[in-house]
Amino acid sequence: MTPNYVVPRLKIGQLQLPVLMLGSLPFLGISYRSFEYDDVYRKRFSKEENIVEIISKAVECGIDVLGIMPDIGNPLFDNLLSAIRKVENTYGLEIGLGVCIPLPIEIDGYVDTFRRWLTYYYSEKRLVDEKRLLEQYLNDPILQWRKGWRRDFANALKYRKPYTEEDLKKISINLQRVEDILKIFDGYKLVFVEPGSETDFLAISKRLDVLNILIDFLKSRFKVPVILGSHHAGITIPTLEKYQLNFDGFMTPINMLGVMMFPSKELALRAIKKATKPIIAIKVLAGGKLEPLKAVRFALKYVKFLMVGVASTKELNILIKALFDALGNT
Repeated sequence: MTPNYVVPRLKIGQLQLPVLMLGSLPFLGISYRSFEYDDVYRKRFSKEENIVEIISKAVECGIDVLGIMPDIGNPLFDNLLSAIRKVENTYGLEIGLGVCIPLPIEIDGYVDTFRRWLTYYYSEKRLVDEKRLLEQYLNDPILQWRKGWRRDFANALKYRKPYTEEDLKKISINLQRVEDILKIFDGYKLVFVEPGSETDFLAISKRLDVLNILIDFLKSRFKVPVILGSHHAGITIPTLEKYQLNFDGFMTPINMLGVMMFPSKELALRAIKKATKPIIAIKVLAGGKLEPLKAVRFALKYVKFLMVGVASTKELNILIKALFDALGNT
């Protein structure tokens, strides 16, 4: 890698962001490849200097924004925050954080994961071939990363029910919990907040009033842009595009394999292509299953921004070169 590779920047609203941002899941021990890879990552990034090395190289190439999730209780998360601070001190700059927050939404106290996914499934099977949809739910490689997913979702289909309309009327959000999560990042530079994939649940449930309350709270309390996360872009993006909610963009998977693109790759891409708000692509490499240049070229057909996690400076170098090759630069 030569020093000539400096990632270009474009605007999302008033923000100037690098077109390639760094994901943090590998630093937290999450590979989406296999549980064995997870173990490798946990061991590698238990050494803070290995995180510092990668973020430093990213900064030297103009990548000064990092997606991050508050993985409370994971010692690797503490390592990551410390590594960010060390890089900032070394280079005399602030690293912007795009914080993904799991939404503390409740129905009578909590939301059951499998009833939530059943609610997605029953909504989506009206739009696509049900057999194909079921195959995707059972076999998606990133859903498979959850231990027992295939067995547990199949059992949920047999023995459990999705949330009813009456249930969905009871959805509420714990804004104090949202504030407590974001306070973890006091002293760091927040460039945007990404309410996580529970956004899909609010969109499919037609509870945009709850989502609007959240967006207004984040903008008034933390003064940051809001980028909405979605794994069900084929439904969520068209739904949210219809309403005048005050958010700034979307973050959603885009890859050739259709990994985590529901209810189908085709419907997701159609929605992405028609979207009027900026979109940041994630899962670009489909959990390490795609060759970087082809994967990056594919994603850039639809969006201008990518967020990708890497587990070494070698992977980062390959990714940045793929970006410049895809953009037609040398």
